[in-house]
Amino acid sequence: KVVMCIGMLSERLGSRLASIKEVDKVCAAVASVMSEGSADARTAAKVAAQQVHRALGDDADRIFKRACGEAAAGKVRQAAEKFSGTMTGVQDLKGAHRDGRDEAGSPKPGRKPAKAVSQDTLEAFRALLDSLQVSDWKARVDAIDSVTKFVQTAPAGFWTAGSRALQLTDSLSGRIADSNVKVAVAALNSLSAILGAQPPLLPPAAIQTTVPVLVPAVLQSLASSSPNVRQMCEDVLEVFVRLCPDRAAVVTPFLSVITGSAGRVQCAATERLAHYLPTLLLAKPQAVAKQVLPVGFRLLNSPSTRGEIRTALLKLIRAVEDWNPGAVDEFAAGSGNSEKLRELREKGHLA
Repeated sequence: KVVMCIGMLSERLGSRLASIKEVDKVCAAVASVMSEGSADARTAAKVAAQQVHRALGDDADRIFKRACGEAAAGKVRQAAEKFSGTMTGVQDLKGAHRDGRDEAGSPKPGRKPAKAVSQDTLEAFRALLDSLQVSDWKARVDAIDSVTKFVQTAPAGFWTAGSRALQLTDSLSGRIADSNVKVAVAALNSLSAILGAQPPLLPPAAIQTTVPVLVPAVLQSLASSSPNVRQMCEDVLEVFVRLCPDRAAVVTPFLSVITGSAGRVQCAATERLAHYLPTLLLAKPQAVAKQVLPVGFRLLNSPSTRGEIRTALLKLIRAVEDWNPGAVDEFAAGSGNSEKLRELREKGHLA
């Protein structure tokens, strides 16, 4: 959240960022999260680094060196340049492009390259997101509709700045958990319309940056008392997982919710992870042993784990075994969980 706010602040202030009193602390925070944070936090820090570098312009290197040293400044610069290329390089978009260029980055026949986004458009976007916070629920629903229409008609190239997609999903995610069900439904409808549009409204690289924000918000609402909200959350997750370029990265926020929640939220997130496991880990099977199985066995070994969550965790372990026979035995042998695994099999919980 901190580095996301830094990215948003940088975009708002532009060149004025260099003159604020705390600019050194801002730069130091970005550098710190890039080197020490979780995978999701590092991704968000790269987005922020891109925005801070662009705002500081020619002064970026000097200020980062002053704030966190030459070595850290060099890493931030390289990450910002690389991530900026990922966000703006057409070869990375992998889908329908709305900026009128082909895969080589050249204008398509009969199409003009995208123009720079105007300040008026940026201010309109920020004002729309701010309007999602109003106190009247009907006004929030109207604001969500306006945000959806803005995304559907946004200028070509608007989403190539990674923090804008983050700002969009962060704002809509807050409304998914709205105390008014009608607002929550409107927010989920908006996400469905944005993610499910053809041709795509957001490039894949922009969608990837939203993983740390969108996935936890949707998972938390899987335990909603409203059947409509629960079903819509499942639908949004289905589309999001299909569109996400690096699907393995979705595992981390799933596990964060599972370990940081309880009750229905924990059960629902565990069951959804078991459902999506083959799809999420197809490209990076090593993530099973490194992420999923340690969490699963740690929770199963806890005396407080019982009832529905225990059933959901066993379902997750079975999904791993079905997806990669032998992976569970190998992990258990190397982590001191062989006795626990034998117990589960003797009781018929696992094959």
